[in-house]
Amino acid sequence: MINRGNALWRPLPAADTVWDGAVLRSRTFGDIYYSVEDGIAESEYVFIEGNALAERFAGLRPGDLFTVAELGFGTGLNFLNTLRAWRSHAPAGARLHYLGVDAHPLTPRQLAAVANAWGPLSDDAANLHSHWPHPIQGCHRRHFGRHFENAVITLDLWWETATDALADLASHGRPWVDAWFLDGFAPAKNPDMWNDTLWHSMSRLSRANATVSTFTAAGHVRRGLQEAGFAMEKRQGFGRKRECLRGHIKQPPEPEHAVTPWDRCTHKSVQRVVVVGAGLAGAHVARALAQRGLKVSVLESRDVAAGGSRNRQGVTYTRLSRRFGNLSDFALASYQYALPRYHELFHQQALEQGVDGAFCGYLQLMEETEELEELRRALVSLGDFAQVIGAEDTTTLTGISLSQGGLWYPEAAWLHPAAICRALLEHPNIDLKTGTGQVSIHQESQDSWRATNAQGETLASGDHVILATAWETRQFTSTEWLPLQVIRGQTTHITSTPPLDALKSIICHRGYLPPAVNGIHCIGASFGPNDEATDERDVDHQHNLKELMAAVPALEHAPDR
Repeated sequence: MINRGNALWRPLPAADTVWDGAVLRSRTFGDIYYSVEDGIAESEYVFIEGNALAERFAGLRPGDLFTVAELGFGTGLNFLNTLRAWRSHAPAGARLHYLGVDAHPLTPRQLAAVANAWGPLSDDAANLHSHWPHPIQGCHRRHFGRHFENAVITLDLWWETATDALADLASHGRPWVDAWFLDGFAPAKNPDMWNDTLWHSMSRLSRANATVSTFTAAGHVRRGLQEAGFAMEKRQGFGRKRECLRGHIKQPPEPEHAVTPWDRCTHKSVQRVVVVGAGLAGAHVARALAQRGLKVSVLESRDVAAGGSRNRQGVTYTRLSRRFGNLSDFALASYQYALPRYHELFHQQALEQGVDGAFCGYLQLMEETEELEELRRALVSLGDFAQVIGAEDTTTLTGISLSQGGLWYPEAAWLHPAAICRALLEHPNIDLKTGTGQVSIHQESQDSWRATNAQGETLASGDHVILATAWETRQFTSTEWLPLQVIRGQTTHITSTPPLDALKSIICHRGYLPPAVNGIHCIGASFGPNDEATDERDVDHQHNLKELMAAVPALEHAPDR
């Protein structure tokens, strides 16, 4: 991940734009986002034709992956045009991965205003708007459009400078990109994006026969790309522009070794994967692989969500920090990725609103400190994502009165983990086997594994095995050396009585309190490091109730269990 040192956390500032007739213009860079003459036609000519995408898409086979990287994502017009070409020419079963990089992303309101101009692309434009991430630095993955269920189209939006984003991608030591769109603001107006460091990162990330196109014909851009290994040529420009550039990589450089071995792609052909464990981790990874067309065998010694995922209620949770850090950056990106995924499960009616979860927001109780004040300043422009509220506003948001405020996350949800696991595992490419008892794994060859039960009977085989078994991962011979720490946790079920029966959102304190389901709240949770026992303990229930009483002073006595 990109190292930001110990800088204060801030979202990206909103793009400073103004309408110039029917065209959106950046006041920061003094340049337009798309052609005055015909934005859709210019995008089609410069980028789709410039990279010969129609012909290349048609030449793909089922299972093939094609990756496009755009520097200067802007309004998303080039992405929308690429989708149209993909649907017209790519065969069923091929996959498109689109990387869009922008250091000055539009706000949802700005994007919606522009989308109204894309007549033939309006449906996809509306879908892009509904999946648009907040202006928070990092990579935001979305599975897009009508192929969502089969993950045929994956969109990664990098809200970063192009130099930083490509350097981070190149550090993995593997080529990814088949076609490059260079569509930042004009080189003379935005010189930071058009630089030698960028060209060399592009070269390192290019696969054999990768192409590049751009609207500009600036000499230093052409020479820089040539020095980085691209064969470049001028072609007639669009409309009133005299010339533009296109080219291809002559010979991609040898991949550099990644920092860690697990960042390197060493297995070129994966058809079948075995996942051991059917909790949240196992179910999510199995579904992700199944949606990519792999056959997945899921083995569970007991039943689905029988371990740490068996709680009645859990919370989509993240944690803002006043300063950037790898862990907090990852938490924010994960949170923003998870929410639309869960929304989709409800949309597909795989989950039932109010029974399996509800998007009701959560309040993280926090004392008024310098950290909270710093976050208050940082979140001024990001109220739809999170905001600092005082104790006086808690009743309106949560339904009950609290003695302190904190951070309010309006998009958050409580969810039923077991229901999520079952919904994720319901896929034609997933073969689920429960009640297997203790599973053993055996490496048959470099690229082949076999899983057996206690009687030595084969349960499944595959090219890879993924262990999603929490601390029990140490029970396998090949992973017993891992320095894993066991942490015991216990939840408590309480009857909803006043004032808790008025609760309409989640409260997170040193534990958590979601709204009731069928008159019962699932609260938690105790924290017991290095304790493997799974027995139910009264002392842990008392701990959870004590934390609840401290967080909700309006409670006159502990609720009944």
